[in-house]
Amino acid sequence: MDRTTSDRRQAWCLPMMSKNILRVNVGWVVVFHLTVCCLRAAWGADSAFPESQNVFPDTTVAWISIADPDAFSQSFDRTQYGKLIRDPHMEAFVKSFREQLSKAGKQRLGKLGLTIEDLGQVPGGEIAIAAIVPEAGRLATVLLVDTTGHEEETKQLLDEIETRLLEQKAERLADYEKKIRVYRLPQESPSADNTDAAEPQDQVVAVVHEGKALVVGDDPVQVGHVLAVLKNGREDCLASTEQFKNVSKGVLKDLGSENSKLRWYINPFAFAAAYKSAHPTNKRQKGPDYVEILGRQGFDAVKAISGVIMFDDGPFQMRHQTIVYAPPLPGRDPLSVDRYDLAARMLRFPESEEIQPFAWVPSGVSSWSSLKWDIQTAFQSAESLVDDVVGEKG
Repeated sequence: MDRTTSDRRQAWCLPMMSKNILRVNVGWVVVFHLTVCCLRAAWGADSAFPESQNVFPDTTVAWISIADPDAFSQSFDRTQYGKLIRDPHMEAFVKSFREQLSKAGKQRLGKLGLTIEDLGQVPGGEIAIAAIVPEAGRLATVLLVDTTGHEEETKQLLDEIETRLLEQKAERLADYEKKIRVYRLPQESPSADNTDAAEPQDQVVAVVHEGKALVVGDDPVQVGHVLAVLKNGREDCLASTEQFKNVSKGVLKDLGSENSKLRWYINPFAFAAAYKSAHPTNKRQKGPDYVEILGRQGFDAVKAISGVIMFDDGPFQMRHQTIVYAPPLPGRDPLSVDRYDLAARMLRFPESEEIQPFAWVPSGVSSWSSLKWDIQTAFQSAESLVDDVVGEKG
Protein backbone atom coordinates (compact mmCIF):
# COMPACT_ATOMS: atom_id res chain seq x y z
CA MET A 1 0.00 0.00 0.00
CA ASP A 2 1.31 3.46 -0.88
CA ARG A 3 2.04 5.69 2.02
CA THR A 4 -0.31 8.57 2.54
CA THR A 5 -0.40 12.08 3.86
CA SER A 6 -1.70 12.47 7.38
CA ASP A 7 -3.75 15.62 7.82
CA ARG A 8 -4.81 16.15 11.41
CA ARG A 9 -6.26 19.48 12.39
CA GLN A 10 -7.99 20.20 15.65
CA ALA A 11 -9.67 23.10 17.35
CA TRP A 12 -9.09 23.33 21.06
CA CYS A 13 -11.81 25.01 23.04
CA LEU A 14 -10.74 23.95 26.51
CA PRO A 15 -11.71 21.86 28.32
CA MET A 16 -13.20 20.15 25.28
CA MET A 17 -11.30 19.12 22.15
CA SER A 18 -13.02 19.08 18.76
CA LYS A 19 -11.81 18.12 15.30
CA ASN A 20 -12.17 20.46 12.36
CA ILE A 21 -10.57 21.74 9.20
CA LEU A 22 -8.74 25.06 9.39
CA ARG A 23 -6.33 26.63 6.93
CA VAL A 24 -3.52 28.70 8.42
CA ASN A 25 -1.12 30.64 6.21
CA VAL A 26 2.05 31.72 7.93
CA GLY A 27 4.21 33.59 5.43
CA TRP A 28 7.53 32.60 6.97
CA VAL A 29 6.86 28.94 6.19
CA VAL A 30 7.56 29.79 2.55
CA VAL A 31 11.03 31.03 3.47
CA PHE A 32 11.72 28.03 5.69
CA HIS A 33 10.52 25.53 3.07
CA LEU A 34 13.06 26.59 0.47
CA THR A 35 15.81 27.13 3.02
CA VAL A 36 15.51 23.66 4.51
CA CYS A 37 15.38 21.99 1.10
CA CYS A 38 18.81 23.56 0.48
CA LEU A 39 20.34 22.71 3.85
CA ARG A 40 22.97 20.05 4.31
CA ALA A 41 24.31 21.08 7.71
CA ALA A 42 26.17 18.76 10.04
CA TRP A 43 23.98 18.85 13.10
CA GLY A 44 25.48 17.80 16.41
CA ALA A 45 23.91 16.57 19.60
CA ASP A 46 25.26 19.53 21.59
CA SER A 47 23.14 22.58 20.86
CA ALA A 48 24.64 26.05 21.04
CA PHE A 49 21.67 27.35 23.05
CA PRO A 50 18.45 26.11 24.69
CA GLU A 51 15.44 25.47 22.47
CA SER A 52 14.43 28.78 20.92
CA GLN A 53 11.00 28.84 22.58
CA ASN A 54 12.96 29.15 25.85
CA VAL A 55 15.09 31.97 24.45
CA PHE A 56 12.55 34.26 22.80
CA PRO A 57 10.50 36.43 25.21
CA ASP A 58 6.89 35.96 26.24
CA THR A 59 6.03 38.94 24.01
CA THR A 60 6.66 36.72 20.96
CA VAL A 61 3.52 36.62 18.80
CA ALA A 62 4.78 34.39 15.97
CA TRP A 63 7.51 31.75 15.81
CA ILE A 64 8.87 29.10 13.44
CA SER A 65 11.58 26.60 14.30
CA ILE A 66 13.37 23.57 12.89
CA ALA A 67 15.55 21.88 15.51
CA ASP A 68 17.45 19.68 13.06
CA PRO A 69 17.40 21.19 9.55
CA ASP A 70 19.58 18.51 7.97
CA ALA A 71 17.44 15.62 9.24
CA PHE A 72 14.30 17.49 8.19
CA SER A 73 15.67 17.93 4.67
CA GLN A 74 16.73 14.28 4.47
CA SER A 75 13.30 13.09 5.61
CA PHE A 76 11.75 15.16 2.81
CA ASP A 77 14.13 13.64 0.26
CA ARG A 78 13.00 10.13 1.23
CA THR A 79 9.36 10.85 0.40
CA GLN A 80 7.62 10.73 -2.97
CA TYR A 81 7.67 14.54 -2.90
CA GLY A 82 11.46 14.52 -2.73
CA LYS A 83 11.75 11.91 -5.47
CA LEU A 84 9.35 13.88 -7.65
CA ILE A 85 11.44 17.03 -7.32
CA ARG A 86 14.56 15.11 -8.41
CA ASP A 87 12.83 13.64 -11.48
CA PRO A 88 14.50 15.07 -14.65
CA HIS A 89 11.08 15.71 -16.20
CA MET A 90 10.31 18.10 -13.33
CA GLU A 91 13.49 20.15 -13.69
CA ALA A 92 11.91 23.14 -15.45
CA PHE A 93 8.95 23.27 -13.07
CA VAL A 94 11.14 22.92 -9.97
CA LYS A 95 13.49 25.65 -11.19
CA SER A 96 10.58 28.04 -11.75
CA PHE A 97 9.05 27.13 -8.39
CA ARG A 98 12.33 27.70 -6.55
CA GLU A 99 12.72 31.10 -8.22
CA GLN A 100 9.25 32.10 -7.04
CA LEU A 101 9.98 30.93 -3.50
CA SER A 102 13.33 32.69 -3.56
CA LYS A 103 11.62 35.92 -4.59
CA ALA A 104 9.17 35.55 -1.71
CA GLY A 105 12.06 34.87 0.64
CA LYS A 106 13.92 37.99 -0.50
CA GLN A 107 10.93 40.12 0.40
CA ARG A 108 11.12 38.81 3.97
CA LEU A 109 14.86 38.40 4.44
CA GLY A 110 16.18 41.12 2.16
CA LYS A 111 15.62 43.86 4.72
CA LEU A 112 17.87 41.92 7.09
CA GLY A 113 20.63 41.76 4.49
CA LEU A 114 20.13 38.03 4.04
CA THR A 115 19.18 35.65 1.27
CA ILE A 116 17.79 32.13 1.48
CA GLU A 117 21.05 30.84 0.04
CA ASP A 118 22.91 32.47 2.95
CA LEU A 119 20.88 30.50 5.45
CA GLY A 120 21.78 27.29 3.68
CA GLN A 121 25.47 27.78 4.47
CA VAL A 122 25.63 28.28 8.21
CA PRO A 123 23.14 26.22 10.28
CA GLY A 124 24.68 23.46 12.37
CA GLY A 125 21.61 23.07 14.57
CA GLU A 126 18.34 24.84 15.21
CA ILE A 127 17.17 27.68 13.00
CA ALA A 128 14.30 29.80 14.31
CA ILE A 129 12.62 33.11 13.61
CA ALA A 130 10.31 35.11 15.84
CA ALA A 131 8.08 38.17 15.65
CA ILE A 132 8.24 40.05 18.94
CA VAL A 133 6.12 42.92 20.28
CA PRO A 134 8.49 44.82 22.60
CA GLU A 135 5.84 47.47 23.22
CA ALA A 136 2.47 48.48 21.85
CA GLY A 137 2.67 49.54 18.22
CA ARG A 138 6.04 47.92 17.50
CA LEU A 139 6.93 44.64 15.83
CA ALA A 140 10.47 43.27 15.80
CA THR A 141 11.83 40.31 13.84
CA VAL A 142 14.71 38.20 15.18
CA LEU A 143 16.41 35.27 13.44
CA LEU A 144 18.41 32.81 15.57
CA VAL A 145 20.73 30.20 14.04
CA ASP A 146 22.91 27.55 15.69
CA THR A 147 26.13 27.74 13.66
CA THR A 148 27.93 24.81 15.31
CA GLY A 149 30.65 23.58 12.94
CA HIS A 150 30.15 26.53 10.59
CA GLU A 151 31.89 29.35 12.44
CA GLU A 152 34.18 30.29 9.54
CA GLU A 153 31.30 30.35 7.05
CA THR A 154 29.36 32.56 9.46
CA LYS A 155 32.23 35.06 9.74
CA GLN A 156 32.32 35.26 5.95
CA LEU A 157 28.56 35.73 5.91
CA LEU A 158 28.82 38.73 8.26
CA ASP A 159 31.19 40.40 5.78
CA GLU A 160 28.84 39.57 2.90
CA ILE A 161 25.90 41.05 4.81
CA GLU A 162 27.85 44.28 5.38
CA THR A 163 28.87 44.52 1.73
CA ARG A 164 25.31 43.88 0.61
CA LEU A 165 23.82 46.47 2.96
CA LEU A 166 26.38 49.13 2.08
CA GLU A 167 25.60 48.55 -1.60
CA GLN A 168 21.99 49.35 -0.68
CA LYS A 169 23.25 52.72 0.69
CA ALA A 170 22.85 51.60 4.28
CA GLU A 171 24.82 53.46 6.95
CA ARG A 172 26.81 51.56 9.56
CA LEU A 173 26.13 52.98 13.01
CA ALA A 174 28.01 52.54 16.27
CA ASP A 175 27.97 48.95 17.49
CA TYR A 176 25.21 48.29 20.03
CA GLU A 177 26.66 47.15 23.36
CA LYS A 178 30.06 47.19 21.61
CA LYS A 179 29.48 43.90 19.79
CA ILE A 180 26.28 44.04 17.74
CA ARG A 181 26.70 45.52 14.28
CA VAL A 182 23.95 48.01 13.44
CA TYR A 183 23.06 49.39 10.02
CA ARG A 184 20.49 52.04 9.15
CA LEU A 185 18.73 51.42 5.86
CA PRO A 186 17.84 54.30 3.52
CA GLN A 187 14.22 55.37 3.73
CA GLU A 188 11.99 54.48 0.84
CA SER A 189 10.55 57.59 -0.79
CA PRO A 190 6.81 57.49 -1.49
CA SER A 191 5.70 57.89 -5.08
CA ALA A 192 4.99 61.44 -6.22
CA ASP A 193 1.24 60.87 -6.55
CA ASN A 194 0.94 59.20 -3.15
CA THR A 195 0.59 62.25 -0.92
CA ASP A 196 -1.26 60.28 1.76
CA ALA A 197 1.51 57.77 2.34
CA ALA A 198 2.38 57.02 5.94
CA GLU A 199 5.41 58.78 7.40
CA PRO A 200 8.50 56.66 6.62
CA GLN A 201 10.16 55.10 9.67
CA ASP A 202 13.80 54.34 10.30
CA GLN A 203 14.71 50.75 9.49
CA VAL A 204 17.79 49.12 10.94
CA VAL A 205 19.52 45.76 10.79
CA ALA A 206 21.37 44.35 13.79
CA VAL A 207 23.76 41.40 13.37
CA VAL A 208 25.94 39.50 15.82
CA HIS A 209 27.81 36.20 15.81
CA GLU A 210 28.94 35.13 19.26
CA GLY A 211 30.13 31.66 20.16
CA LYS A 212 28.07 29.28 18.06
CA ALA A 213 25.03 31.50 17.55
CA LEU A 214 24.08 33.94 14.81
CA VAL A 215 21.43 36.50 15.73
CA VAL A 216 19.99 38.88 13.14
CA GLY A 217 17.09 41.27 13.59
CA ASP A 218 15.59 44.66 12.87
CA ASP A 219 15.78 45.84 16.50
CA PRO A 220 19.21 46.02 18.21
CA VAL A 221 17.65 45.91 21.68
CA GLN A 222 15.77 42.68 20.97
CA VAL A 223 18.85 41.15 19.36
CA GLY A 224 20.78 42.08 22.50
CA HIS A 225 18.13 40.53 24.73
CA VAL A 226 18.27 37.25 22.81
CA LEU A 227 22.06 37.23 22.90
CA ALA A 228 22.08 37.81 26.66
CA VAL A 229 20.02 34.70 27.47
CA LEU A 230 21.55 32.20 25.04
CA LYS A 231 23.33 30.28 27.81
CA ASN A 232 20.37 29.40 30.04
CA GLY A 233 17.26 30.83 28.37
CA ARG A 234 14.84 33.06 30.27
CA GLU A 235 11.99 32.48 32.70
CA ASP A 236 9.60 34.86 30.93
CA CYS A 237 9.99 33.04 27.62
CA LEU A 238 7.53 32.08 24.90
CA ALA A 239 7.31 28.54 26.29
CA SER A 240 6.12 29.92 29.65
CA THR A 241 2.95 31.48 28.24
CA GLU A 242 -0.43 29.86 28.76
CA GLN A 243 -1.21 29.92 25.05
CA PHE A 244 2.02 28.21 24.03
CA LYS A 245 1.72 25.55 26.72
CA ASN A 246 -1.81 24.65 25.68
CA VAL A 247 -1.16 24.39 21.95
CA SER A 248 2.08 22.48 22.50
CA LYS A 249 0.32 19.77 24.48
CA GLY A 250 -2.03 19.13 21.59
CA VAL A 251 0.21 19.66 18.60
CA LEU A 252 2.85 17.19 19.81
CA LYS A 253 0.35 14.54 20.87
CA ASP A 254 1.10 11.05 19.50
CA LEU A 255 4.25 12.29 17.77
CA GLY A 256 7.55 10.52 18.32
CA SER A 257 10.82 12.32 18.95
CA GLU A 258 12.82 10.45 16.31
CA ASN A 259 11.73 12.56 13.31
CA SER A 260 12.78 16.16 12.78
CA LYS A 261 9.88 18.60 12.81
CA LEU A 262 9.04 22.06 11.64
CA ARG A 263 7.05 23.79 14.38
CA TRP A 264 5.18 27.06 14.14
CA TYR A 265 3.05 29.24 16.42
CA ILE A 266 1.07 32.45 16.09
CA ASN A 267 -1.08 34.60 18.34
CA PRO A 268 -3.20 35.82 15.41
CA PHE A 269 -4.88 38.92 16.80
CA ALA A 270 -1.82 40.13 18.73
CA PHE A 271 0.31 39.68 15.61
CA ALA A 272 -2.24 41.40 13.36
CA ALA A 273 -2.58 44.37 15.72
CA ALA A 274 1.19 44.82 15.99
CA TYR A 275 1.70 44.43 12.24
CA LYS A 276 -1.01 46.97 11.53
CA SER A 277 0.57 49.52 13.88
CA ALA A 278 4.05 48.91 12.53
CA HIS A 279 2.92 49.12 8.89
CA PRO A 280 0.29 51.88 8.74
CA THR A 281 -1.77 52.05 5.56
CA ASN A 282 -2.30 55.09 3.38
CA LYS A 283 -4.76 57.57 4.80
CA ARG A 284 -6.88 57.46 1.66
CA GLN A 285 -7.22 53.70 1.68
CA LYS A 286 -10.79 52.88 2.59
CA GLY A 287 -12.76 49.76 3.24
CA PRO A 288 -13.59 47.59 6.24
CA ASP A 289 -10.86 46.57 8.66
CA TYR A 290 -11.52 42.84 8.79
CA VAL A 291 -9.20 42.23 11.73
CA GLU A 292 -11.10 44.75 13.85
CA ILE A 293 -14.41 43.35 12.64
CA LEU A 294 -13.47 39.79 13.58
CA GLY A 295 -12.33 41.01 16.98
CA ARG A 296 -15.60 42.83 17.59
CA GLN A 297 -17.51 39.73 16.54
CA GLY A 298 -15.87 37.59 19.20
CA PHE A 299 -13.25 35.78 17.11
CA ASP A 300 -10.54 37.18 19.37
CA ALA A 301 -11.44 34.19 21.54
CA VAL A 302 -8.83 32.46 19.37
CA LYS A 303 -5.73 32.99 21.50
CA ALA A 304 -3.21 30.91 19.57
CA ILE A 305 -2.74 28.61 16.58
CA SER A 306 0.15 26.20 16.31
CA GLY A 307 1.26 23.34 14.12
CA VAL A 308 3.92 20.79 13.30
CA ILE A 309 5.05 19.33 9.96
CA MET A 310 6.93 16.05 9.54
CA PHE A 311 8.04 14.02 6.52
CA ASP A 312 8.62 10.27 6.19
CA ASP A 313 6.73 9.50 9.37
CA GLY A 314 6.17 5.75 9.27
CA PRO A 315 3.24 5.05 6.90
CA PHE A 316 2.87 8.76 6.12
CA GLN A 317 4.70 10.70 3.41
CA MET A 318 3.84 13.90 5.24
CA ARG A 319 2.12 14.50 8.54
CA HIS A 320 0.94 17.83 9.86
CA GLN A 321 -1.10 18.67 12.91
CA THR A 322 -2.67 22.02 13.68
CA ILE A 323 -4.13 23.13 17.00
CA VAL A 324 -6.34 26.15 17.62
CA TYR A 325 -6.51 27.31 21.24
CA ALA A 326 -9.82 29.10 21.83
CA PRO A 327 -10.99 28.63 25.44
CA PRO A 328 -14.62 29.52 26.23
CA LEU A 329 -15.25 32.94 27.70
CA PRO A 330 -15.08 33.14 31.52
CA GLY A 331 -18.15 31.63 33.15
CA ARG A 332 -19.43 30.10 29.91
CA ASP A 333 -20.31 26.44 29.48
CA PRO A 334 -17.65 25.00 27.11
CA LEU A 335 -20.31 22.79 25.48
CA SER A 336 -22.81 25.61 25.00
CA VAL A 337 -23.56 27.41 21.75
CA ASP A 338 -22.98 30.64 23.69
CA ARG A 339 -19.46 29.84 24.82
CA TYR A 340 -18.38 32.72 22.52
CA ASP A 341 -20.01 36.05 21.63
CA LEU A 342 -21.81 37.13 18.46
CA ALA A 343 -20.60 35.63 15.16
CA ALA A 344 -17.86 33.61 16.84
CA ARG A 345 -20.58 31.25 17.98
CA MET A 346 -20.31 29.72 14.50
CA LEU A 347 -17.07 28.10 15.71
CA ARG A 348 -18.92 25.02 16.82
CA PHE A 349 -17.49 21.71 15.65
CA PRO A 350 -19.10 18.69 17.36
CA GLU A 351 -16.64 16.28 18.90
CA SER A 352 -15.97 13.06 17.02
CA GLU A 353 -13.55 10.20 17.56
CA GLU A 354 -13.07 9.80 13.82
CA ILE A 355 -14.57 10.87 10.51
CA GLN A 356 -14.90 8.16 7.87
CA PRO A 357 -15.33 8.79 4.11
CA PHE A 358 -18.83 8.44 2.72
CA ALA A 359 -19.59 5.43 0.52
CA TRP A 360 -19.59 7.58 -2.61
CA VAL A 361 -15.90 8.57 -2.17
CA PRO A 362 -13.86 6.44 -4.63
CA SER A 363 -11.04 4.34 -3.23
CA GLY A 364 -8.50 5.84 -5.63
CA VAL A 365 -8.92 9.53 -4.79
CA SER A 366 -5.72 11.50 -4.25
CA SER A 367 -7.21 13.75 -1.59
CA TRP A 368 -10.23 13.80 0.69
CA SER A 369 -11.26 16.26 3.40
CA SER A 370 -14.24 16.32 5.71
CA LEU A 371 -15.34 18.08 8.87
CA LYS A 372 -18.16 18.13 11.37
CA TRP A 373 -19.66 21.60 11.71
CA ASP A 374 -22.87 22.83 13.28
CA ILE A 375 -24.08 24.57 10.11
CA GLN A 376 -27.42 25.67 11.58
CA THR A 377 -25.71 27.57 14.38
CA ALA A 378 -23.20 28.98 11.89
CA PHE A 379 -25.93 30.49 9.70
CA GLN A 380 -27.77 31.90 12.69
CA SER A 381 -24.57 33.48 14.00
CA ALA A 382 -23.50 35.03 10.70
CA GLU A 383 -26.05 37.87 10.75
CA SER A 384 -24.11 40.19 13.06
CA LEU A 385 -20.91 39.55 11.08
CA VAL A 386 -22.57 40.53 7.79
CA ASP A 387 -24.04 43.65 9.42
CA ASP A 388 -20.62 44.65 10.75
CA VAL A 389 -18.97 44.24 7.35
CA VAL A 390 -21.72 46.18 5.56
CA GLY A 391 -21.81 48.83 8.26
CA GLU A 392 -25.51 48.70 9.07
CA LYS A 393 -28.07 46.30 10.48
CA GLY A 394 -30.47 44.36 8.33
